[in-house]
Amino acid sequence: MHATGDTKVVNHPDLGAVTVDCDVLTVPGADLRIVVYSAPPDTATAEQFELLNVVGTQPMASQNPT
Repeated sequence: MHATGDTKVVNHPDLGAVTVDCDVLTVPGADLRIVVYSAPPDTATAEQFELLNVVGTQPMASQNPT
């Protein structure tokens, strides 16, 4: 298995520009790749992801109350 890494800036619709670590794991001789995006620890992006995680678990109110 071979791994490469890089840093990328992703434009999130709610968070804006976020910087993530991008790791790609490949298996030699196979057409297989696993791409993992993560927030570097103790960064603004990590804090934004924590907030997004909490917001994503909240129930949304109906816009058309009955």
